[in-house]
Amino acid sequence: MDIIQGRVFRVIDGDTFDIDVTNIGKKNKFNYHAEERIRFSSIDAPEINSRQGQLDKLSLEELLLDKIVEISIEARDTYNRIVGEVKLVL
Repeated sequence: MDIIQGRVFRVIDGDTFDIDVTNIGKKNKFNYHAEERIRFSSIDAPEINSRQGQLDKLSLEELLLDKIVEISIEARDTYNRIVGEVKLVL
């Protein structure tokens, strides 16, 4: 399983965010861009145009914005987002 690490610089909604990739696992099979869009594999948040969707986005911003995260990559989805498990590093 590939692993990348980076700083969260933008939260899109309650289950998707963007990172500046700063560290790539040495045993990775694939290449990654300097910026990647990440979607949690285990969370399906309400749509952003709903009240709960807006609240979930704000919660994720409080938790992850400007923090370093590590992503264990499971796949890329049809929107070219990385789907994976997210771990807060710092």
